[in-house]
Amino acid sequence: MKKMFNEFKENKLKLFKDSEVYIENYKNINKIENNEIVIDMYTIYGDFLKITRIDDVLIAIEGKVSEIKIH
Repeated sequence: MKKMFNEFKENKLKLFKDSEVYIENYKNINKIENNEIVIDMYTIYGDFLKITRIDDVLIAIEGKVSEIKIH
């Protein structure tokens, strides 16, 4: 039930030191690979990417981030 409340909030992306990405209020995880992760409207490219924290509101990604595309 908590997930339904996030549908009306906007996504927030925070990048720390090219090695950590936090996305708040995400809705869908579309693709997870070692060098590419797609979540909602964000595509994150890099090396050794991994999801280190996930809950109903926040997802944390660590690795060597080289590019973030918003589509």
